[in-house]
Amino acid sequence: MYTTLIFDIDNTLLNYDLCELDSMQKTCQTYGLFQDDTTAWDAFWATFLLHNARNWNKMVNGGEITTIFEVLYLSFQDTLNQSHQLHTQL
Repeated sequence: MYTTLIFDIDNTLLNYDLCELDSMQKTCQTYGLFQDDTTAWDAFWATFLLHNARNWNKMVNGGEITTIFEVLYLSFQDTLNQSHQLHTQL
C-alpha cells in the first residue's frame, strides 16, 4: 500500500502559462486596458513575458531578487520603462 504519492504539478496538471495569460487579460479587461487594441496588447504581453522570466530566474537562482512581490513589481516596471507607447496605453 502506498502511503505517499509524489507528482509534478507545475505545467503538468496545471497550465501556468495559460493561467497567467488568462489572469492578465481579465485584469486588463476589468480596468479597461488595451480595449480594441490587440497590437498594443501583444507588444505589452511579449515584453512583459521576457522581463518576468528574467526576474523569476533571478529569484529562483538566488540572485538579487528575493520575493514574488519584487518579481512582479520589477517585471511591470521593466516592461513599462522599455516603451513609452506602453505608458500611453495604460
